[in-house]
Amino acid sequence: MTLRDSHVFAAAAGVVALHTITNAFVVLEPGVQPVDHAVSGLVPLALLAAAVVRYALAPAGLQAVLALALGVLAVEGLALAVANARAGGVRGDDWTGFALGPAGLALIVLGVALLWQSRKPHGRRLLRRSLLGAVAVLGIYWILLPVGIGLMATHRPQETVEAVDLGRAARSVTLRTADGLDLRGRYVSSRNGAAVIVFPGSASRAAQARVLVRHGYGVLMLDPRGYAESEGPAALRHAPASTRSD
Repeated sequence: MTLRDSHVFAAAAGVVALHTITNAFVVLEPGVQPVDHAVSGLVPLALLAAAVVRYALAPAGLQAVLALALGVLAVEGLALAVANARAGGVRGDDWTGFALGPAGLALIVLGVALLWQSRKPHGRRLLRRSLLGAVAVLGIYWILLPVGIGLMATHRPQETVEAVDLGRAARSVTLRTADGLDLRGRYVSSRNGAAVIVFPGSASRAAQARVLVRHGYGVLMLDPRGYAESEGPAALRHAPASTRSD
C-alpha cells in the first residue's frame, strides 16, 4: 500500500459521503424533515468513516475488497442520479450523484490494481484463487447485492402521474397520514356502496381498476409516499391516513 492509494480511497469515500449528506439532510422530499433521515444518513456516514480508517490499516487484499465494493455502489448511485435526471430534469442531489461516477471508477481501478499487485506467483495458486472466487461470489450475493437492491428501492427516480382512463370521471383526492404527509390519489365514486383501494395507483394497475369501476365499485388509485406527487420518503413505512378531497 502506498500513501497515494490511501488518499485516493479517502477522496472517493469523501465524494460518497458528500452525496449521502446532500441526499439525507440537504435536498429533502416534500413534507420530510432532516430528523426523518437520521438513521439512513448517519449509519452510511459512520460506515464510510470506518472503511477509511480500516483501509489504512488493512492488508492489500482487504483494501481491494473495500475499494471494489464501494466503487460498485458509487457507480450504482451514478446510474440512479442519471435515471432521475432523465425522468424529471437535473435537480437536487443529482449533481453530487454525477460526481459518484469518477469516484466509483477510481475505486474500481484501485481495487483491480491492488488485486494485481497482491497476487502470489507461487504456491497453490489454483486452490487459492478458487477459494477467493467463491468468497467473492458469496460476498456479492449476501452483502453487495442486498445493499444495491435497497438503494434502488429507496432512491427510485421521481415519477410523473400518467393519465389513466378508468372508464368514468375521477376526482383528485388527498390523504393525510398520521405523521402529517399528503398522499395524492384519484377516486371514482361508488355505484354499489363498496370501494376498493388500488395501490400503488400506477398505470400498470389501470386494467384491474377499470374492471372494478365497470362493476360499480368505487376505486381509489393511491400514489405511495415519496412517489409521483405524494409527499415523504419512499423508505418510510406507510402510516394510517385520513381522506379529504382537493
